[in-house]
Amino acid sequence: MLMQSKDKNRGEASENLRIKLSILLHFVNKGIPWQRDDSGSFLREPDTGSRILDTFPKSAIQFSRWTLDTNNTNGLHNCKYVREELQVKFGKFTSHGQDSLTHKNRPAEYVQAKKLFQSLKDVAKHQIVVEYDYDLISELKAGVERWKSAAEAQATFVLQVLSEKGKWERETSGLKRAFDEYKCFAAETIAAKDETISLLTRHLREVRGFVSFDGDLP
Repeated sequence: MLMQSKDKNRGEASENLRIKLSILLHFVNKGIPWQRDDSGSFLREPDTGSRILDTFPKSAIQFSRWTLDTNNTNGLHNCKYVREELQVKFGKFTSHGQDSLTHKNRPAEYVQAKKLFQSLKDVAKHQIVVEYDYDLISELKAGVERWKSAAEAQATFVLQVLSEKGKWERETSGLKRAFDEYKCFAAETIAAKDETISLLTRHLREVRGFVSFDGDLP
């Protein structure tokens, strides 16, 4: 019975390691998942807006602590969204003793795990660079659109100013013409009045001369 119990435990440990190594290989081939909230929306960096990579083991120690059991306070956990996806696709896995994966106990799995740890670091670096470049391009595109909109708004303002300027010039030109016409009219009116005054003055002198002459009659 004791031997059967040991064999069962070893078989469960082997299956646990197989599932965890399969998940790491999946991450290498398909990409490390991004963190999500419970609704499935991506979590993002507050400063850059870049998505955040979810947890993944980078060493044998972290690999041993990696588990779906959130009651394990010392465990390495993925976000809830990723945990649920992993369990559906690969099955349940738990943490295990650090001596479960050593070169002595499981040389093939140990070598595979080390290679996967290094590959995952490279994958993570690549995903972050691509994510940053994507965000940078998006930011540049947004900046172009922002400046384009600003330029269009400025162009509209300039056109409005030019339109107002043209309207003002037309109004000014009209006022100038009206002023010039008024000056001509005023000059003609003044000249006509001067002529009338001159005529009246001569007439008055003539009348006075006639009155003065009549007064001298015997």
